[in-house]
Amino acid sequence: MESVSTLGIVGVGLIGGSVALAAKRAMPAVRVVGLDLDGTAEAAVAAGVIDTAGDLDAVCRCQVIVLAAPVSSNLGWLDRLASAGVDGIVTDVGGTKRQMMVKAAALPSLAFVGGHPMAGSEHSGFPAASASLFEGRRWFLTPGPGVTRAQVATIESLVTRFGAKADVVDPDVHDRVMAAVSALPQVTASALMAVVGERVDDEGLAMSGPGLRDTTRLAASAATWMTDGLAHNSREVGDAIDALINELRLLRDQLDTPERARDLFARAQAWRQTLSNLHNPAE
Repeated sequence: MESVSTLGIVGVGLIGGSVALAAKRAMPAVRVVGLDLDGTAEAAVAAGVIDTAGDLDAVCRCQVIVLAAPVSSNLGWLDRLASAGVDGIVTDVGGTKRQMMVKAAALPSLAFVGGHPMAGSEHSGFPAASASLFEGRRWFLTPGPGVTRAQVATIESLVTRFGAKADVVDPDVHDRVMAAVSALPQVTASALMAVVGERVDDEGLAMSGPGLRDTTRLAASAATWMTDGLAHNSREVGDAIDALINELRLLRDQLDTPERARDLFARAQAWRQTLSNLHNPAE
């Protein structure tokens, strides 16, 4: 597999910066070109996260281009790259894939392999970036209809060098599952934290134990990425929220019936054990 010598990153934030650092650690000779519209790329150069801040033309000359902005912005960048006549392989790191794949299919001149690393942080921006962010994490790939097996293999090899586990999935399946396992926990944690904080205020929060902090960790996440992801997967996320509301409503209406609560807790414990077994099989 030919090594990637030039890597373009559009959007040098937490994920884009981590891609840059992971690439430079795995391939010390790689030249990383960053592009950001708000001056972030220049700051990332000064911090040593990327090698140079480039323009669209400089990014288009890279072998692999990673779109690491929110999905709304990435959709626009696909158009810009197609118009500029990019020759390299284009991929992204967005949390929803359906709309990106539809857009890419309408731009047959682009070799696009959709991507989504299951990695992140409650912190944002390239100062929080880490070369080890993707280690041991799954990195979903959704190849476009016009890409070759060799082009897909290039992206698979790249993310594997980052320490991730490449996994090709159908974009519709991806978005349905991510609505439940990613978007719903984020929305739930945020709603929970807002409700608790507004009901008890500072004095009540001071009385809380570690359980509240553990269950609301995601509420510290930056809003930009998640609100964008919700908008681009609204149907699936809406269905997941409806299912949660229904579960909570059933519990609320039967709070004086211990069997109902026991049933919910038992089902939850069983699924939590399954989750633990899948991610920590040795335990």
